[in-house]
Amino acid sequence: MTHLEFWDMEFGHKEVAYDFAGREIHRDCYGDFLSPYGWNVDHILPKSNGGSDRLSNLQITNIKTNMERSSLITFTANERYFEVRHISNCYYCADYDYSNKEYAIVES
Repeated sequence: MTHLEFWDMEFGHKEVAYDFAGREIHRDCYGDFLSPYGWNVDHILPKSNGGSDRLSNLQITNIKTNMERSSLITFTANERYFEVRHISNCYYCADYDYSNKEYAIVES
């Protein structure tokens, strides 16, 4: 599957979308590190933490979001806290619930 086919699967034929952290991305800016709207494909559960290359473990993110996140499973992106969660055999990046526990960056 090409990166544009993956975009179409995730966002249809929209030219502009937003990643999980709320950053704007543009369909025609794939891999453009100089654009604020550049995007790439990210592993939800990083490979260094046992993640796979399966489609269910991939997501489209703004390049800046991906760089801020690195290979962390709890992280800050776009001035918000996130954690990788596992529910029903799927992983996803969700707002971190730090109301009941102390926030800490967990490195791979």
